[in-house]
Amino acid sequence: MLSQSDTPLIDAIQRASQSVRAPFFFPGHKMGEGAPAPLREAVLGGAAGRTAPLRSDLPELPELDNLFSAEGPIHEAQQLASEAFGARSTHFLINGSTGGGSTGGILAAA
Repeated sequence: MLSQSDTPLIDAIQRASQSVRAPFFFPGHKMGEGAPAPLREAVLGGAAGRTAPLRSDLPELPELDNLFSAEGPIHEAQQLASEAFGARSTHFLINGSTGGGSTGGILAAA
């Protein structure tokens, strides 16, 4: 049973970021190690080795679940969000509120 103090998606991202040995995927900053100096300065405060925020910038890895057919950590996080919001269900979005607003408008018009 999940509790509101659980963080299934964050936990999965942290586990995945620690298990990657050679990041041959996008984004090209290679989990922060290959980030250009201006990006390191803006995001990491210029500190060499402080790449934690960029280490969590991962692509769709199997262990992170599937946003469109969630069964793992995304599903668990959506369940927790639903309970916290008092909603029947909650679905996470990508690409910000524009995608959600557009989808809502299309569904309302249907």
